[in-house]
Amino acid sequence: MRLLGADHVFDSRSLAFADEVLQATAGEGVDVVLNSLAGDAIPRNLRLLRPFGRMLRAWQARFLRELSVGLRPFRNNISYFGIDADQLLEQRPERRRVFVDLMALFADGTLQPLRIGPMMRWTLPVPSADAGVAPHRKIVVTFPPDFAPLGPALTEAPRLRFAPSDLPGDGGLSGFGLRTARWLVQHGARHLALLSRRGAVGTPDAAAQLLEFDAQGVTIAAPACDVADLGKLRDTLDQIDRTCAARRCRARGQW
Repeated sequence: MRLLGADHVFDSRSLAFADEVLQATAGEGVDVVLNSLAGDAIPRNLRLLRPFGRMLRAWQARFLRELSVGLRPFRNNISYFGIDADQLLEQRPERRRVFVDLMALFADGTLQPLRIGPMMRWTLPVPSADAGVAPHRKIVVTFPPDFAPLGPALTEAPRLRFAPSDLPGDGGLSGFGLRTARWLVQHGARHLALLSRRGAVGTPDAAAQLLEFDAQGVTIAAPACDVADLGKLRDTLDQIDRTCAARRCRARGQW
């Protein structure tokens, strides 16, 4: 951002940015906040708005989890706008021209995608975790010129064999973890433990995903577990093991 000419750059990963912005503006704040942050960052951003300022909130799934926003900041005649670009295109077709024109500027080279950095480039084999990777640094892994795959490329879908037990996966109720769970089900898995920090209760749309698996005859356990917490992880895996042992006993008619 500094290379692009920004006079001030603050860290959105820390709530300290709010005080830093106020300091940079001599306590006056700003007229417009374009925000995609959630949680405690929302009231901090509202604090930054000058009287008659505007908060533009880019829509994301977590936007729906912001159940309450205090009204006190609005005494300064500020405005809060939630923006869902997909809905805008669908229900306000006359606005599509803006997006079409914008894409044309990228196509002809007038605008260029941001190159977010700094980046760290590694060539396989990747160094160990103590190599000094900075938080939030972008990492690019490349292959050496003499790299050769360890085996032949797959020509057909792999055939997997599953024991009558759970297969734990991290972040299993969203994103890549959920796609992996669906892939495992397609290849025969019938008992899965999908670990995530928030669990099924705290994950939006988890109920719909669990119903989808249930309709396919798949048993799902979705406990809340932060795998970075070793004690919590051990307790969760022990519980999964006990559940699996009980299931195996039932399968043999012993319980």
